[in-house]
This record gives sequence, structure tokens and C-alpha cells, in this order.
Amino acid sequence: LTQPAEGSFLTALTAVVSPTSRAWKWILASSNPFDNPLIDPGCLSTEFDIFTMVQTIKDVQTFTAVSPWAGTFSHPVGTAAMSPFDANWGVVNPDLTLKGAKGLRIVDASVF
Repeated sequence: LTQPAEGSFLTALTAVVSPTSRAWKWILASSNPFDNPLIDPGCLSTEFDIFTMVQTIKDVQTFTAVSPWAGTFSHPVGTAAMSPFDANWGVVNPDLTLKGAKGLRIVDASVF
């Protein structure tokens, strides 16, 4: 991203952090091993995910329309996924212990 020649600008990032879409597809394009595969990540392939993304964009428009957002801020949080004890995904258990480690808890804003 580049800054405009004049005036102000804002960068807003949105994401569906708990998508219901699960349709990843990797298909061979041909029998030639040097051809790139056809990849379909299946993003926004459910009504819930589309609704969530549209609502997120509307929320960003609402939030950024008010003057307090005229400044700069950073909010680096939510990088460690919490999952049930018996799940094979996520890195943090519901009691905030780190999966696969003993005696270590995650106690900051990185857990989501």
C-alpha cells in the first residue's frame, strides 16, 4: 500500500475469523507434473461467511465515519487459536494451557 499524494488515508483489514466454509480443493490440471494445480480455497462459500464479511465491511464503514478514528492505532492480538482439549487443531486448551507442553499457560491477548 502506498500513501496518497495528498490528503489522509485509512487502511482497514477485515476477516472471517471462524469461517464455516470448508471446501479447499486441489486438482491436477493435467497429467504433466510441471503444470500448476487448480486450487480453489473455497473462501466465502457459505451464506454465513458471506453475511459475516458483508456485515464486517458495513461495520468498518460505520466505525471509520466518526472522528476518533482519524488517528493511528495498532491492535496486534488474536494469533493463538483456542480449541477443545481433544481437538487436533488450535494451540491453546480451554484452561489456557499450551497444547503439547507442561506447565505453560498463555495469558495474554494472543488467545482467540
